[in-house]
Amino acid sequence: MGVVLLQEILRYNHLVTTISNSLVDLEKGIKGLVVMSEDLEEIFRCINEARVPKMWSKTYPSQKPLGAWTRDLVMRVDQFFKWAHTGTKPLIFYLSYFTFPTGFLTAVLQTSARANSISVDTLSWEFIVQILDDVNITGQPKDGVYIKGMYLEGAGWDRKNCCLVEANAMQLVCEMPTIHFKPAELKKKPGRGIYSCPCYYYPDRAGTAERASYVVSVDLKSGAATLITGLRGVLLYSYLWTCEELIRVVLLYSYLWTEEFRICYCYSRLCKIYRNKIYCKCIVKILCQYFVIQSLGLYRTMLVDKSADLILQIS
Repeated sequence: MGVVLLQEILRYNHLVTTISNSLVDLEKGIKGLVVMSEDLEEIFRCINEARVPKMWSKTYPSQKPLGAWTRDLVMRVDQFFKWAHTGTKPLIFYLSYFTFPTGFLTAVLQTSARANSISVDTLSWEFIVQILDDVNITGQPKDGVYIKGMYLEGAGWDRKNCCLVEANAMQLVCEMPTIHFKPAELKKKPGRGIYSCPCYYYPDRAGTAERASYVVSVDLKSGAATLITGLRGVLLYSYLWTCEELIRVVLLYSYLWTEEFRICYCYSRLCKIYRNKIYCKCIVKILCQYFVIQSLGLYRTMLVDKSADLILQIS
């Protein structure tokens, strides 16, 4: 585990140093003290458009706008800062904060294998979804780790019965409770009533040439949704761009975009995130209603009804 911590710190230190140096050079370039290179021009353009520069996004993939990406980076660094300075592992790990979550999970299996003097090849995962709230978790598990920050798409979660259920109306994603990732030796294949739910690092399931998005398959009790979970494509995300962040982007460019373009942008962006046109149509209409209710002056009341026709045209 110490090796994983060291590797993560080195990667984030390099990222923070790159951001600091590029911003200092950009300030000098704006003042005319140095020549504006292509990289500096790209950074300037990205900051102006609230996008993450390519130079900054090499450490880990992200689809978030610049503001949300910065807040997320602060929380990531804070987790590893506390871990390094206190010398104790966090009580609950956020899987999305690791630049290489598969490496972290492998390290947990190796630690368990050494402690029990067994081969790491014989170990697999047992997933125990916690019923209690996080405040009631007071100590480290005897074996394995607690993982938080995973989001379920395509279904809901019943905390009482610990199983998959139908999602609530208009609910796109459901935040999962803390899950205990427990190493298990010679575990049998999941039987009926268990759904092996794939977990992805971020909403782009295909990943990139350099980085695969798939992390691990989490066994969840399917409950009444036994026959539909596989066909529906129920899955987990450890890194999500929320609707609130999408609203911030629309607000940022509200003075440049027309009403029709805002709707088209929201719809196209959500299609890239959720890959489900029915969900995207529903949430765009919710966003339109949100702007009208908040009286932000971005949408007229008639636009709520008008949005449905526009969505049909662009789909």
